[in-house]
Amino acid sequence: MSTSKIIIIDSAHKIRGSNDDFVVNFNNSQLSNISSVSLVGLRTINSQPNVSTGINDVISYIYNGVPKSIQIPEGQYTADDFIDAVNGLQTDFILDLNLQTNRFEWTSVGLSLTIIKDPVSDELIGLTEDLVDAIGAVTLTSQHVPDLSGLSIIHVSSEDLAPGNSILSDGTHSNILSSIPVEAQYGFPLVYTSQTNDQNDNVKYKNHQDLNHLRIKLIDHNYKPLNLKSTVHLFLKVTQAKHE
Repeated sequence: MSTSKIIIIDSAHKIRGSNDDFVVNFNNSQLSNISSVSLVGLRTINSQPNVSTGINDVISYIYNGVPKSIQIPEGQYTADDFIDAVNGLQTDFILDLNLQTNRFEWTSVGLSLTIIKDPVSDELIGLTEDLVDAIGAVTLTSQHVPDLSGLSIIHVSSEDLAPGNSILSDGTHSNILSSIPVEAQYGFPLVYTSQTNDQNDNVKYKNHQDLNHLRIKLIDHNYKPLNLKSTVHLFLKVTQAKHE
């Protein structure tokens, strides 16, 4: 025999952390002898702009042999807004968008220019490798279309709930309980509800678990921490085995 409960996790009730990496305590809620858990819902605001501080806001480059970087102010950018921001932060190159290829073009105004592929911003500016040696007004072209779409997926990760539950393509294990597509535009409510009759993201435990506290991490498609400005509500279905 078993019983099920819906547990509502509110990041505002955290004892430490942020809205996307937090710890909550259950105190005397008697969350013991748990045999399985699944994520049945999530609600928040898509409050992470497509350029976010500490995530993808830095462009690194080498100009006339000197390493440099610029930090783009956090915000939600169109391609034109982004180009204006980058060009306004430095005078070493001119950034433009080729309307035929939809790729960024970088024109040096000095002797040489190299745009560095940086994991922080490579998708944002469409790089898969360094753009090397634009010499004297020669234009470099990004290898891919820039990705200004912003947040596209949220992985709900928890070592307490889903230890080793997922395997990445490089063979490493991670603790992802659920992966949620982000269909809400920036600034709009993001509401997710499981549609698969409680089978989605269901983690069963070989040895029954007790939960006194819980750490939740929300990460993006590159497994980097998010930077949400809004509180997060998670809805978990917890199944507890009856004590014999």
